Amino acid sequence: HQRDGINTAAFSQKKSWKLRLFLALMTVILGTALSRSFARFSGLVGSVGLSFAGFVLPPLLYYRAMERLERSVSRSMLVGMVILAIFGVYNIVVGGASSLAQLFG
Repeated sequence: HQRDGINTAAFSQKKSWKLRLFLALMTVILGTALSRSFARFSGLVGSVGLSFAGFVLPPLLYYRAMERLERSVSRSMLVGMVILAIFGVYNIVVGGASSLAQLFG
């Protein structure tokens, strides 16, 4: 990855870890400042983030990859991916609402 004599891959990696560190620190700061219990705040982050990363994102990425490869996805696979994504959104809503109720209730 060279552009104008600059190694953009190395730059991207340096920038990437700094962004991740910043986001992690902001999560900790917001969690401790806004809530009575950091465990409850991390439960909210976990219920929303992990449901998205585990149930919603994989079908979307798979579909996008198959689209880029110009391959078709069978109807049964598409139905399964939609069901998985809907289940993930359901988990996000229910888990997020439950965590918010515990956080501010």
